[in-house]
Amino acid sequence: MSDTSKDEEQPAEDLDPFADDGTAILLQEDSEADALLIAFGGLFGSVAVPVYEFAKFASSLSAKGMFLRDPHRAWYFRGLPEAGDDLLSVEKVLAGHLERLQPRRVVAVGASAGGFAALHFGARLGFDEVHAFSPQTTVAKWQRFRLGDRRWKKDIRNIHSSPAENRVFEDLVPTLSSRRPGSTFHVHYCHTEGLDVAHAMRIASCEDVFLHAYAEGDHKVIRWLKKRGELSRILEASLRG
Repeated sequence: MSDTSKDEEQPAEDLDPFADDGTAILLQEDSEADALLIAFGGLFGSVAVPVYEFAKFASSLSAKGMFLRDPHRAWYFRGLPEAGDDLLSVEKVLAGHLERLQPRRVVAVGASAGGFAALHFGARLGFDEVHAFSPQTTVAKWQRFRLGDRRWKKDIRNIHSSPAENRVFEDLVPTLSSRRPGSTFHVHYCHTEGLDVAHAMRIASCEDVFLHAYAEGDHKVIRWLKKRGELSRILEASLRG
């Protein structure tokens, strides 16, 4: 396999399924479907489905697929390899793909840090529907302190070392409040996971945000839903519109 460590993107079907070559954007475009599923990987890369299975997963939902993963482990605040060093650079790359593909419907999914990204870019780019599972809704230092959220301290520092102009995006409340019209946001979380509940409640009053609480699953509620067959059902319905 050729060295692709510096590539911005690479077709998903060409990837060695067990390699971690630093690819930041994987594309699955061989489907004739007119819907696009965009998945944002979290701190550990996957979104319930391993990276190497994502192309197959998207095809099973009758959708084209785009998978993003953040090798900087910085909630995408430090950009992606060969695609700039901040959130706005990632937004520009996504906008370019949307312009090229012209999908009828765009659905985004992400868990934890990937859920933050799905909500952020969904609001900024006007995705039709977003499903965020156990997402953080702020990564601002003082707001995390108020919530008592001390998780991922080392990774959070990666955000605070990102370009200063990123700081305006650390809280999702203003981003969602100034979103493009026509988008719907669904936040899924386990009601016994206190910090996930607190993050969800922060955006509960934002327009077109819907909360879905579950009795089980803890912070990995997306995996719990996948095992029950619910994740595919949720995304299939969302992609149909």
